[in-house]
Amino acid sequence: MEPLAPPRLRYFVEIARLGSFSRAATALGIAQPALSRHVRAMERELGVQLLHRNGRGVLLTDAGRQLLDRGAPLIEQLQRLQADVAALAGEPAGKVVLGIPPTICLVLATPLITDFRRRFPKVTLEIIEGLSGHIHEWLSNGRLDVGVIYDAPRTRHLQADRLLEEDLFLVCPAGKPIGQGDAVPIRALAGLPLIMPRQPHGLRMLVEAAARRRGVPITIAYEMDALPVIKDLVVRGDAYTVLPSNPVYDEVAAGRLVLRRIEDPPLTRTLILATSTRQPLSQAARLLVTQLRQLVFELVESGKWSAVIKT
Repeated sequence: MEPLAPPRLRYFVEIARLGSFSRAATALGIAQPALSRHVRAMERELGVQLLHRNGRGVLLTDAGRQLLDRGAPLIEQLQRLQADVAALAGEPAGKVVLGIPPTICLVLATPLITDFRRRFPKVTLEIIEGLSGHIHEWLSNGRLDVGVIYDAPRTRHLQADRLLEEDLFLVCPAGKPIGQGDAVPIRALAGLPLIMPRQPHGLRMLVEAAARRRGVPITIAYEMDALPVIKDLVVRGDAYTVLPSNPVYDEVAAGRLVLRRIEDPPLTRTLILATSTRQPLSQAARLLVTQLRQLVFELVESGKWSAVIKT
């Protein structure tokens, strides 16, 4: 059996990801009939059917699903290799994909994209927002080059370096602050109408576990994953929440929200910079890691992020 040609494998991966021959043809810039011929040729070479067509697009067969799972990371590695070799002759190029959680996406994404683009105009930076568990999975299957996650599990497939340890705060409406000082014990959460992300969000699990250990009954009045909605409901005075300081920095500075650091016990969590050990980092990914570390350091030093840098 002849080895699969990389272009054909790339065509198949694009069809599978987009779920449509027509959308894949547009994305790849080739004619749809030509794309269909390449897939039929792959199926003849492999001796199996890879796709089922239906009125809404395509469905993967079991063989197609296995080819996608194992073939997509190969295409990504080939693209990184091509970019790294090309970079030897000039400035960095290629594509790098970063995964970050919602609570830090608001504060990191815009300055990171702006500065990275200015420094490395030939590198395409893609940012995907997701929960830490999803980011860990995406690193493992090759979808991401770099991930920022909370409290990473120990695994031989993940290189995890601590970025910082951040404080968590009770976020109050400006007109209804809890307590008199800058900090409150966790028992201050008892009886408050809290708005928190749905399970199994790591922040929700951390708060509930800490309250449970101290015998503090808490009331989750609202469940909401969208951070802008969470902030808006607290600003309106309908609820309280628990967050790090960085996603509400602007609202606190404008006097729309009030923060109380949670102590007794102190609530903190560790932010991890993670990469996969299954594939080497491209030059573009290494540059992103350096840029990301610098940005996090600047945010902590400026006071916009209440945290301690870890080295």
